[in-house]
Amino acid sequence: MTQPSLRLVPDNVGKYQSWRPHYSNIWTRLTPFPPHTSGFLYYHQPQGAPLLMGQLRFRLTPDRLPQSFSRGKDCFTPEGDIWKVPLIVLHHYESHRHIYRQLRLDGFVSDALHSKLAALEFVPRNTVTVSLYSLHQVFPVDFASSYLRFFVVGDSTCRMVDICHIFGLRRSGEQGTPFTSKGILRLELSTSREHAGTRTVVMRVVKLVGDPGSYLGEDRPVEGQLVLRHNPRGESKLLCFNVDRDSPQRREQTFSHPDALPLLLANTFGDKHKRP
Repeated sequence: MTQPSLRLVPDNVGKYQSWRPHYSNIWTRLTPFPPHTSGFLYYHQPQGAPLLMGQLRFRLTPDRLPQSFSRGKDCFTPEGDIWKVPLIVLHHYESHRHIYRQLRLDGFVSDALHSKLAALEFVPRNTVTVSLYSLHQVFPVDFASSYLRFFVVGDSTCRMVDICHIFGLRRSGEQGTPFTSKGILRLELSTSREHAGTRTVVMRVVKLVGDPGSYLGEDRPVEGQLVLRHNPRGESKLLCFNVDRDSPQRREQTFSHPDALPLLLANTFGDKHKRP
């Protein structure tokens, strides 16, 4: 999955340094924006989100004049997600520290917020991660990936969720997934009868991006539908997660901090959906 990245590079004579935005991929080299791309990096605080969810975005503009900022549009990644680098990454990722220090000098990061960032137990180590604070958010996925990792961010905490073999099952002699497309997903509370009386989270496909590939099975991701867990030797089942199960079943090969999904629901609904 391609994600935003920033690199400090010298100019033609090697004397001055400047930040250049790229698309990065954990398996490939950095891919720069198209030639003659112009725009501005700016700090954005999502409405209603914890201060820890602040992020650096890139606004594409018709020219380099500051007054063109209002006429510009936010840059998007090839997967259809907004180009952004989370504040948490800027603080903890060494190559981004220069920008983080500038944000402090400009007053975007207070001493109190800086202390919260420094005290985090779990932090994303690079930009190829997803940070969530609400079920209402959407996030990009690569259906060919064998795992999904995301971080749930609260007022002063960050909890990790790791889901292995999410779109395909790895068994003896089998590896990978049958899906090749990418997409935009969101999490939501299940309204299924089988989950009545529980707080169970499911995933819904908001949008498919790019070539969906040749796989034609019934569990193929479909826009507007819930995500199924692929089973090559049996009936596929709904991909779901019980928020209140302290430890996942061993066969599901997942890891989640016990506070992660409860925190996500608390951020979204307050006391409305407390543990039954």
